[in-house]
Amino acid sequence: MRIVAQERLGETLSALPGAPRVVAGGNYATPGQSWRSSTRPSRTLGQIDYAIEADLPLASPTARPVRDTSALIGHRVATLVPDGATLQLGIGAVPDAVLGNLFGRRGLGVWSEMFSDGVLALHKAGPLDPARQVTASFAFGSSEPYGWMDRNPAVAMLRTEVANDPARIAQRSQMVSVNTALEVDLFSQVNASRVHELIYSPASAGRPISWSAPCTRRAAGRSSRCPPGIAHPCVRDELREAGRELGFRV
Repeated sequence: MRIVAQERLGETLSALPGAPRVVAGGNYATPGQSWRSSTRPSRTLGQIDYAIEADLPLASPTARPVRDTSALIGHRVATLVPDGATLQLGIGAVPDAVLGNLFGRRGLGVWSEMFSDGVLALHKAGPLDPARQVTASFAFGSSEPYGWMDRNPAVAMLRTEVANDPARIAQRSQMVSVNTALEVDLFSQVNASRVHELIYSPASAGRPISWSAPCTRRAAGRSSRCPPGIAHPCVRDELREAGRELGFRV
């Protein structure tokens, strides 16, 4: 039985050392990537007890039209991104709208936990620096970016704890972190996790801080949270701008 790539291998590798039994589900439709890790591939394969093969279409987000509010926020946030910046982007209409307004920039890089179709559109338009790899831990998009990723040396996939390491993020040139927020209060506390009792994004509880903190501690770095409108803790020093369709609150 062949061992094939698991869709979110970057996070899975982090859990292997403490697991008594490892059952790996592999999908032949997953883009081929050389996963960088402190664990050598031969040792990682040796930790797998059982492997299950599949050949199924990869999940993709539902395509939705961009609302006028998201488009306007994206336009305003894009004015904060200089040439040569390194981008971290969350998922959703606002980060994609920001990317759509960066086609006139040059020398951009991407260092992000994840990326989607917007990064491929940026690659096609020419603003990305060809000497800098698009670096992430996983991707979630349509079939087009999945095909673009497949064995592409311009894309580097890292283990999640490496891609989200604040020390590594702080080393990036002019790091700009753009994420969607559901609420930002008058004390600059950010809620990106829930609406009332409904959990909107459980993964948002801690990851934004790993990006906002190193951004605001580096010269020329920026961290922007963009609400279209329980607090997720994000202290004031870590939030540089809150962008809305009416302008920015700093």
